[in-house]
Amino acid sequence: MQKEMKEYVEKAYEELEAEQLKEVYVTDHVPKPQKYNTTSEEDDKEFFEIKKEFDEYNKDASGPVRTPKPIGRSILDVFEPSKFQKQNSEGVYF
Repeated sequence: MQKEMKEYVEKAYEELEAEQLKEVYVTDHVPKPQKYNTTSEEDDKEFFEIKKEFDEYNKDASGPVRTPKPIGRSILDVFEPSKFQKQNSEGVYF
Protein backbone atom coordinates (compact mmCIF):
# COMPACT_ATOMS: atom_id res chain seq x y z
CA MET A 1 0.00 0.00 0.00
CA GLN A 2 2.81 2.45 0.88
CA LYS A 3 4.63 1.58 -2.34
CA GLU A 4 1.51 2.43 -4.39
CA MET A 5 1.05 5.74 -2.53
CA LYS A 6 4.72 6.64 -3.01
CA GLU A 7 4.47 5.93 -6.76
CA TYR A 8 1.25 7.97 -6.94
CA VAL A 9 2.87 10.98 -5.19
CA GLU A 10 5.97 10.78 -7.41
CA LYS A 11 3.78 10.63 -10.52
CA ALA A 12 1.76 13.62 -9.26
CA TYR A 13 4.95 15.64 -8.75
CA GLU A 14 6.20 14.70 -12.23
CA GLU A 15 2.88 15.77 -13.79
CA LEU A 16 2.94 19.03 -11.80
CA GLU A 17 6.47 19.78 -12.98
CA ALA A 18 5.55 18.97 -16.57
CA GLU A 19 2.53 21.28 -16.34
CA GLN A 20 4.62 24.14 -14.90
CA LEU A 21 7.29 23.73 -17.60
CA LYS A 22 4.80 23.38 -20.44
CA GLU A 23 5.34 26.95 -21.71
CA VAL A 24 9.09 27.08 -21.06
CA TYR A 25 11.16 26.99 -24.20
CA VAL A 26 14.86 26.26 -24.47
CA THR A 27 16.91 28.37 -26.83
CA ASP A 28 20.51 28.06 -27.94
CA HIS A 29 21.39 31.57 -26.60
CA VAL A 30 23.74 32.29 -29.49
CA PRO A 31 24.00 36.02 -30.20
CA LYS A 32 22.92 37.05 -33.66
CA PRO A 33 25.56 38.69 -35.85
CA GLN A 34 25.32 42.46 -35.85
CA LYS A 35 23.97 44.00 -39.04
CA TYR A 36 25.12 47.38 -40.27
CA ASN A 37 23.00 49.95 -42.08
CA THR A 38 25.46 51.30 -44.60
CA THR A 39 25.01 51.98 -48.28
CA SER A 40 28.28 50.80 -49.81
CA GLU A 41 31.42 48.79 -49.18
CA GLU A 42 33.37 51.99 -48.54
CA ASP A 43 30.89 52.93 -45.83
CA ASP A 44 31.17 49.43 -44.39
CA LYS A 45 34.97 49.69 -44.21
CA GLU A 46 34.87 53.19 -42.74
CA PHE A 47 32.27 52.16 -40.16
CA PHE A 48 34.29 49.07 -39.26
CA GLU A 49 37.48 51.13 -38.79
CA ILE A 50 35.71 53.72 -36.65
CA LYS A 51 34.11 51.02 -34.51
CA LYS A 52 37.46 49.25 -34.16
CA GLU A 53 39.19 52.46 -33.03
CA PHE A 54 36.33 53.25 -30.66
CA ASP A 55 36.51 49.77 -29.08
CA GLU A 56 40.29 50.08 -28.69
CA TYR A 57 39.88 53.51 -27.09
CA ASN A 58 37.31 52.14 -24.64
CA LYS A 59 39.61 49.26 -23.69
CA ASP A 60 42.45 51.67 -22.89
CA ALA A 61 42.31 52.56 -19.20
CA SER A 62 44.75 55.47 -19.51
CA GLY A 63 42.05 57.93 -20.55
CA PRO A 64 41.40 61.21 -18.75
CA VAL A 65 40.68 60.89 -15.06
CA ARG A 66 38.01 63.14 -13.64
CA THR A 67 38.48 63.98 -10.00
CA PRO A 68 35.22 65.06 -8.42
CA LYS A 69 35.12 68.21 -6.35
CA PRO A 70 34.26 67.76 -2.68
CA ILE A 71 30.52 67.94 -2.07
CA GLY A 72 30.77 70.96 0.19
CA ARG A 73 32.55 72.98 -2.49
CA SER A 74 29.95 72.04 -5.12
CA ILE A 75 27.17 73.26 -2.84
CA LEU A 76 28.99 76.55 -2.35
CA ASP A 77 29.31 76.95 -6.11
CA VAL A 78 25.56 76.51 -6.54
CA PHE A 79 24.45 78.77 -3.73
CA GLU A 80 27.06 81.49 -4.14
CA PRO A 81 25.23 84.26 -6.01
CA SER A 82 28.35 86.06 -7.17
CA LYS A 83 29.26 83.08 -9.36
CA PHE A 84 26.22 83.47 -11.60
CA GLN A 85 24.93 87.01 -11.08
CA LYS A 86 26.34 90.47 -11.43
CA GLN A 87 26.47 93.02 -8.66
CA ASN A 88 25.70 96.69 -9.11
CA SER A 89 27.54 99.58 -7.44
CA GLU A 90 25.28 99.36 -4.37
CA GLY A 91 26.10 95.68 -3.83
CA VAL A 92 22.74 94.37 -5.02
CA TYR A 93 22.77 91.24 -7.15
CA PHE A 94 20.79 91.26 -10.40
